[in-house]
Amino acid sequence: MALNMMGVKFSAVGNHELDKGLDELMRTQKGGCHSKDDYLGNSSFEGAHFQFLAANLVNESTNATIFPAYNITYVQGVPIGFIGIALENTPTTVSPSTVKGLKFLNETETINKYVKKLKDMGVKTIVVPIHDGGVSQDKDALYNKQLNITKSNHIFDVVKHTDREVAVFITGHTHQAYHTLIDGHILTQAYALGTVLTYINLTIINETHAVITKNARNIIVARNVSKDSRVAELVKKYKCLIAHIANKVIVNITGNITATPNDSGESVLGDLIADAQLYNNSNPSYGGAVVAFTNPEGILSNLKRVEINLQLISRMVRLSVSNPSKTT
Repeated sequence: MALNMMGVKFSAVGNHELDKGLDELMRTQKGGCHSKDDYLGNSSFEGAHFQFLAANLVNESTNATIFPAYNITYVQGVPIGFIGIALENTPTTVSPSTVKGLKFLNETETINKYVKKLKDMGVKTIVVPIHDGGVSQDKDALYNKQLNITKSNHIFDVVKHTDREVAVFITGHTHQAYHTLIDGHILTQAYALGTVLTYINLTIINETHAVITKNARNIIVARNVSKDSRVAELVKKYKCLIAHIANKVIVNITGNITATPNDSGESVLGDLIADAQLYNNSNPSYGGAVVAFTNPEGILSNLKRVEINLQLISRMVRLSVSNPSKTT
């Protein structure tokens, strides 16, 4: 709902859009009530007003795309094509059951396929929103500095081997803030959590539709502005609806439990999460897990000496191995 209010036009499908499976993602796109949303008053969700794009996400049986591969919008009569690309390795980042029956095609090959199609249609300005990204060599670089992306990053290879007609890659996934130029392509990312926006400027000749100049810069989102009244009302509404769940006490802790890593990268909070996962899944009826893992990047906050609620629990990334005999 909030993204609808912001006027979002297109969105590339990422791995987290599929955390709860394709049916839930389709409900997000088209609207409708969630089967377990009784606590929300059974109110119907109207769906996203913007279009999900995923050129490389296809039905495994039919090879047909699940969502449109691209969209063309016109700015002062000039056609601009947007090709949405999902994270190719999504199946390794989510539960296998959530992507059953889906296939994720090679990012570079898919981009080039649809670039050719758009060019044949007369579209000469092409933007690729892609849920994949790079990691900067300069860890201390400022949010708006033009960064050097490490050549070992997968996104570097994608950009290097993509048709030169692509003017801009709008990336994500790696939670970095950068903008750079690779072989004539602008490569951008706006960090995460709504803290940075990327301003992209393209100069296009009306008669030929050719891009003659392009640049980008990152802008820190100001926090000293008035709240949007509609969004504030939306947040207030849902906070009230889920209050009885969010405020439910699960357990009390007597001291701080932190995600501060030791020399080996292990943390007390990481151990706690993994131990809880193993305990929960060790029963044979739940898979008989013998080992559990948690992603350090998925631990979003420390646990202080306060009540732990369901909001914190829901953020814990869970992965368990249920059949070690088939694990290498």
